[in-house]
Amino acid sequence: MNKVIRIVFTIVAISALFVLPSMTLAQSTNRGELAQFLNETTNQGPPPPVGTRITMANWQQYKQFMPFGMVKLFEGQYQWKMPADVELDVGSARYGNLPKTWVEATEKYGAQDTVEVLPNGHFKINNYHGGVVFPDPREPHKGFKILANVFFAHAPAIFGAGPENTSAIWFVDRFGNISEDTFDFIYRQSGWDTDAGFPPDEDYAPGTWYTEWFMEETPEQARYTATLAL
Repeated sequence: MNKVIRIVFTIVAISALFVLPSMTLAQSTNRGELAQFLNETTNQGPPPPVGTRITMANWQQYKQFMPFGMVKLFEGQYQWKMPADVELDVGSARYGNLPKTWVEATEKYGAQDTVEVLPNGHFKINNYHGGVVFPDPREPHKGFKILANVFFAHAPAIFGAGPENTSAIWFVDRFGNISEDTFDFIYRQSGWDTDAGFPPDEDYAPGTWYTEWFMEETPEQARYTATLAL
């Protein structure tokens, strides 16, 4: 799970701790549905060609390419659902959106990164200095190298929200009740940074490579609840 995805999961998870007790939990999805989804998407087949238009009329033809949550939105069994006129247009893959400094670090250091197997069986990455860890992952330990590339995917040097631009999540239950969570957070790269204008290694938390601070602003009963991960 890369850093950006972890940010979203952390925000939602912490907010849910305080919001869910006040909401009805009747809208639950049993594990059997997820097991069925995993079974149906094991062999996806060829992807839909560029130009395909996915609508409410034909979405079931392409559900093996959708995440579980999107399938549920199309099914429309919960309050949150796809609109009747929804249209998803399949386009061509786009690349080249990584920062130039990240690409340069990959080209400069990628070939020197190695995997060391420690006596306890753990894997250690040596000589990493930023960018894609293993630009061309191959055996030995190909699986771990691919995992390392995902884990160390690019994220901004600093990403956050404060009192002047507080972030928010809205929860809506099946009765239409709306509750809002607001929060502050600072997520920051503290090591192996390649973004322009930032040092490769920050000195505020020696020995770390990424730091995460999160604090609830509302609801009042959760205010000032904070987490810090180094």
